[in-house]
Amino acid sequence: MSIPKEATCVFSWEIFDVYQRQQQMFDWSFQTFERATRPDTVNIIALLDTWNIVVTEERQPWSLPFCGLVWWRCDEWESALQSAKRELLEETWLVSEDWSLFTTYNLQSKVLYQSSVYIARNCTKISEQDLDVWGEKIKLLELSWEEFLDFIAREDFRSSQFALDLLRSVYLWQEAQIKKRIFW
Repeated sequence: MSIPKEATCVFSWEIFDVYQRQQQMFDWSFQTFERATRPDTVNIIALLDTWNIVVTEERQPWSLPFCGLVWWRCDEWESALQSAKRELLEETWLVSEDWSLFTTYNLQSKVLYQSSVYIARNCTKISEQDLDVWGEKIKLLELSWEEFLDFIAREDFRSSQFALDLLRSVYLWQEAQIKKRIFW
C-alpha cells in the first residue's frame, strides 16, 4: 500500500513524513486518517569464513537495549545494497564480495517503508570496530547456527518479521533448505 494521491503532507522532518486524508466511513461521515513514511532499512546476515554469523547487541540513547542483525536506514542517495555494504563496514569493519538479497519486507501499518535483508558471505575484517560513540554502543557476537536460532528468538531481537519467518521455516521442517539458502 502506498500514500493515496489525495493525501496531503502535513509534516516533514529528518526521518518521518506524515500524510493526512479524509476517508469516508460506512455511515457516510468523514474521518481524518494519517500515515507516515520513513526511509527504507537494511539488515545484514553477515557470515564469516568459519560459518559463524555476526550479530549485534546494541544500546542507543533513545531506546532500551536490543539485539539484532547489523542494520540501519538507507540514505536517500544510495540503493539498499549500497546501504548494506556501508553499514556492514561502519558497524563491524567487515567487507564481503559475495552479497545476495534474502528477502524484502514491505512494512505497512501506520508507517510505510521497506526493510531488505541481505546475506554477506565470506566476510573479512579489514580493521577494528570504530563506532559512533555518541550515538550507539554496539557489541559484536559471533554465533553458530544453533546459537543464532536461539538469539533471534529473544524478546529484544529487533527484526521480528525476519525472526518469525526463519523460526517458522525451522518449525515446518525446512531448516535444511533455509540453511542452504543462507550459507551457499
